[in-house]
Amino acid sequence: MSEELIKVEEITNVLSTAGNVLQTNQTSVQKCNEAGKTLLDTIESCGEMNDELDAKASEFIAKAKKTVSIINDRRSPLTQLLTRISKEFTSLESAIDVKTATSYAYKLQLRRNEYAAKKIAEQKAREEEQRKIQEKENEKITYKALCKQMILNFYSTWVNNKISTLMNCFNSMNFDNSKQIIHDIKEYLVTGPTIVETRFTTTMVSDFQIQLLSQQEKEVILYTTGTEVMPQQEKEVIQLLSDKKQQYIDLLPSKIKEVNDLHQASLNNAAEADRLQKEKLLREKEEKEKLLREEEERKAIQTNTVEAEVHTAQMNSLFDAAAGAVPTTSVEAKVTKKITVNHPAGILEIFQMWWTSEGVKLPIDELEKAFKKQITFCEKQANKEDIFIKSAYVKYVDDVKAK
Repeated sequence: MSEELIKVEEITNVLSTAGNVLQTNQTSVQKCNEAGKTLLDTIESCGEMNDELDAKASEFIAKAKKTVSIINDRRSPLTQLLTRISKEFTSLESAIDVKTATSYAYKLQLRRNEYAAKKIAEQKAREEEQRKIQEKENEKITYKALCKQMILNFYSTWVNNKISTLMNCFNSMNFDNSKQIIHDIKEYLVTGPTIVETRFTTTMVSDFQIQLLSQQEKEVILYTTGTEVMPQQEKEVIQLLSDKKQQYIDLLPSKIKEVNDLHQASLNNAAEADRLQKEKLLREKEEKEKLLREEEERKAIQTNTVEAEVHTAQMNSLFDAAAGAVPTTSVEAKVTKKITVNHPAGILEIFQMWWTSEGVKLPIDELEKAFKKQITFCEKQANKEDIFIKSAYVKYVDDVKAK
């Protein structure tokens, strides 16, 4: 707000002369234009300028300049007053405008901006903390899955080897060792792996994806996973072996008949013995292939189960992380990016982005307005330093003005 108040009498006195001043100035302009038109018509009727007409044109321009000065002096008290009045009103508005650095609204807005920035920074910090927690939790889930898969694979391979041993024992029966094989199968001891065999270590786990877990954390995960998985695997192993043992016991009568038939054929009919031997080998081959398929199917089911558990655990962890990152208090703020240039080269990079996206599409007249300062600098270089841009896209034209 201006310190000097405008008096009402001053406004009244100046405005009372406004009509006369405007009319007088209009008359002066009209007469000046009439004289100028008359002179221009004379020049055009002659077809070209000459020394006499050039002198009259120079004299007219001098008078026109003088007239401009006179009418300016007449209207100055009025326009200056109007400017002061306008300034008085804008000063009043500026005093409380949020864009004015000295206003309380501006200062309070700064405080609000600082508070909003603080709240947003705190929220980002919470989100970053939850992100780190989530990353580590995902590693725990992944490592537990790796441990479980290793344990399941061990039990699957172990029971398959035991079944293979039982199968090989059964298939090795012949006429001479039948009694011993029958005894071995019936007395086959069904047990799970020994403590030594199930002594897992973290070095046995392929953990190339793990970066955030300590060795102690991995050992704890391996131990707890083993505690959860191994008892059930023990039961499944014993059940599988028991079922397979009973299956071979049930097949003993047919196996004894097969052995006796092959023995008799080997004594009496070589061709029949050869046929029976081939059938025996084919059955054993099919049995081995079936055992292999069963192991692959068992491992596939286990893998799918582990993957499903991982997916569920990660989803639950994701929900927990999202809940942990929920803002404690809401703050309304508009966040926009502002550029701070910390090196002159940054200006060129900004120009390149603008030029390729927008500048190249603008017409010449708009570009000339946008780069008026730069164009003026180059014109000064040409006029004062005799330095020119050498380009097919830039043309220098003489601008002649009579003095």
